[in-house]
Amino acid sequence: PAAGAAADAAAEVVPTPAVPPPPAVPVIAPPARLALQLDLSELKVATVQGKELNAVAKAITLALTDVVVPGFVAGAPPAPSSEPLRAGATVTLTDPRVTRADGKEFAVSAKTISVPLQSLALPGVPGGTPPGAAVQPLRAVFGEIRLEAPAIRVTRTKDGLVLPAAAPPPAGGTGAKPAPSPSPAAAPAASPAATQPLELQVAALRIRRGGFEFTDHAVQPVFSTRFAPIEVDARDIRMPGPRVKQLNIDMASVEQGKMTVRGSLSPEATDLTLDVDQLALLQFNPYATTYSPYGIADGALSIKSTAKGRGGKVEVHNDITLHQFDLAGSEGDALFEQNFGIPLSMALALLRDMEGNIDLGVPLGVDREGNAQVDVMAVARSALRQAITGAVTSPLKMLGAVAGGKGAPISPAPVAFRLGRAEPTAAGTEAAERLAAFLASRPAMAVQLTSGATTSDARWLHEHALLGAWAEQGFFERSIAFVTASGPRQRIRDYLEARVADQKPELSAEDAAQLDQWLAEVPPPTAADLQALADARLTAVETVLVQQGTAATRVVRGPTPTEPPTGAPSVTLKLQPAGRGLAAAPPPQP
Repeated sequence: PAAGAAADAAAEVVPTPAVPPPPAVPVIAPPARLALQLDLSELKVATVQGKELNAVAKAITLALTDVVVPGFVAGAPPAPSSEPLRAGATVTLTDPRVTRADGKEFAVSAKTISVPLQSLALPGVPGGTPPGAAVQPLRAVFGEIRLEAPAIRVTRTKDGLVLPAAAPPPAGGTGAKPAPSPSPAAAPAASPAATQPLELQVAALRIRRGGFEFTDHAVQPVFSTRFAPIEVDARDIRMPGPRVKQLNIDMASVEQGKMTVRGSLSPEATDLTLDVDQLALLQFNPYATTYSPYGIADGALSIKSTAKGRGGKVEVHNDITLHQFDLAGSEGDALFEQNFGIPLSMALALLRDMEGNIDLGVPLGVDREGNAQVDVMAVARSALRQAITGAVTSPLKMLGAVAGGKGAPISPAPVAFRLGRAEPTAAGTEAAERLAAFLASRPAMAVQLTSGATTSDARWLHEHALLGAWAEQGFFERSIAFVTASGPRQRIRDYLEARVADQKPELSAEDAAQLDQWLAEVPPPTAADLQALADARLTAVETVLVQQGTAATRVVRGPTPTEPPTGAPSVTLKLQPAGRGLAAAPPPQP
């Protein structure tokens, strides 16, 4: 009975059997190191515009280290994990080369390329990110990336740069009509991978003994240049940013010239300096003759450019120096004159300093937030125009002269002279000395001097002759009115002597009439007398210029006025480039 009662109780309450725990399944640990080496003789990568793009490498070596795959267990699908996939690797390419067709249009090669990936973190791989978990950035940390003897060859044709791009669509549009783009409402949401942020860190980027070759068939004659060696040393590179703690770039032109870049780069503070030293310009003559009515005859270019960025705004200043720069052909003078008001030959002569150099300062300001709206080339053109205009007008302001608008001649302040004499006034002496200093600082400039005796000069000479005649006894014998008119005589004498002292006295109508009567008894100055006065004034200015270092060949005399000029007596000045149809000036007379 007891056994039966126990059986009935057991039938009423059936206990749940205990579920044994699953057997332990070991996580598959990938190898700590995995080495892979490929020996490639030739690999056809793609066909670009009917030409094959070939890749060649003597060897590609891949070494994996410290691979960790979270959520990966044997016998089960990959589980989502917030931990990233981690790995390290080193990729080394020996004698890699990528060419388009025969390599004459496009080629990239190197002796070795070494990329040490110290750490790579891929969130959500392979099982994805758990729901609700924050999207982690993709992080990659590289050691020192080294490129030994890289070489790049690029060609430009009339259709543009020849690059390894995708083939263009078939001409004529005879292909199938593309499917319409989905509306914004129907567009699928971007995948997490598409919006996943990237964090990149490179300990250093080193490029040693690099070379760059560029050929341009879009200009005639064909332009070709090569820069070698190219040395790059960039330290502590980080993205986003970009950030470069230390940047050093050194390049040399095979023709002539060196370029260096120094500084640091970051969104908070940027300090970069570009130096271009004596880059030969004659090699760029195909561009000058193709895109302008000029040709480059000679010269070299130096640039000192500084960029300072603070608070998202970058201020750039460029000091440009053209050494012994000269152009061939004058067909473009009219075009330049339309923009700057003077011919280009005149501008070049004004810009050249004592050593034949042309210095321009071009400041630029670029707001990082407005890059999409700012036309940087338009800003550069405007700044260059201001620099040229400022450099041209600066020496002219020293002379008291400016270009009077488009097409207007440049008229420096004339050299003023004392009335009836070949002696400059105080202001005239200052103007002559300013002109001498200007010509000494601008050896490519010349000056044309023009002078003529004015009607006021003729009157003063006539009055001065009257004063001289009064000192002769014969005048007293001929003029009874002079002996009897003692009152008017004294007033008129005082008037004439005040005129000799450069004063501006006044005469009454009666005394003026008496003076005219006495002047009629004295011969007026002849045309030869007036021409001698004009020549003496020209000689006085020429003497000042030559004594202060201006070559006599840069000082010429203009045509003699056919009519006596009006206004104050002076020697007028006209600037022009030296050697442009100038005749040698006569030697100055003491």
